Amino acid sequence: MRPDPASELVVAYLRVNGYFILTDLELHVLEDGSYRTLTDVDIVAVRHPTLPGTAHHKGGEMANGVVECLLTEEVDPSFDIAIDRVDVVIGEVKRGAASFNPALKDPRVLHAVARRVGDVFGAPSTEVIKALTS
Repeated sequence: MRPDPASELVVAYLRVNGYFILTDLELHVLEDGSYRTLTDVDIVAVRHPTLPGTAHHKGGEMANGVVECLLTEEVDPSFDIAIDRVDVVIGEVKRGAASFNPALKDPRVLHAVARRVGDVFGAPSTEVIKALTS
């Protein structure tokens, strides 16, 4: 299967801005004794806090043999996020005309994504999901 250039661009952009990314998360639902695909989520991205002085910048010194994931304290201002908090992006990537995936408003889908992301919301996931779907 050929890589999707639109998805590759989104993934690269999120990585440059310090996000850990999961792509093509396929979600299933149990109905009538068997599983069926409910939807797939194109992008789930999580950016953990970057506190001042903890990021590794390009050109910085690293000990011999140490592997680092180069994070930056600076994030594209269009994200409009606080770098001292966790940020989660749940999104669709489209080429051409954009259309909304209605499954992203389904509480079952959001609960499944929240379970994959973990306890990072600062509030019970049920409250977060209720706010997202109202």
